[in-house]
Parts: sequence; structure tokens; C-alpha cells
Amino acid sequence: MVEAVAALEACAGKDVIVLAPSASAVQVLKDEGFSKTDTFQAFAADLLLQDVAREAILWVDEAGFLSANRCTGS
Repeated sequence: MVEAVAALEACAGKDVIVLAPSASAVQVLKDEGFSKTDTFQAFAADLLLQDVAREAILWVDEAGFLSANRCTGS
């Protein structure tokens, strides 16, 4: 993942923001050198972070652990 994020930033010329499903997962990512990381829940609630992310690439680590509401429509 370290190499993939570095390649994305180098090739795309954009920051990569890494999101994780839990605070403990965020801490693991920070320990591995990812400084631009937060929980998905914090990202969803923070309009300023979302605004900063408009020009960035979002990487959702362990995305399968996120829950999502399903909209079935009428």
C-alpha cells in the first residue's frame, strides 16, 4: 500500500487521503507512515475535510468493514 499510494501521488500529482473504518486502524496507518488519514466516519461528518479532499484521491482501507445503508426506492 505504501508503494501504491506513493505511485498514485507521483503519477497523478495529487494527494492521497487514506480513510479507515476505525480509530485503531487509523493509528496503524499513521504508524506505517500515512500522515493524511482519518476514519471514514470523521470524513463523512467533516465538511472542511471533504472540501480539502475535492482535489485529492480517496483510498478507503478495509472498505469491506464499512456499513452502508441501502436505499431501495419505490
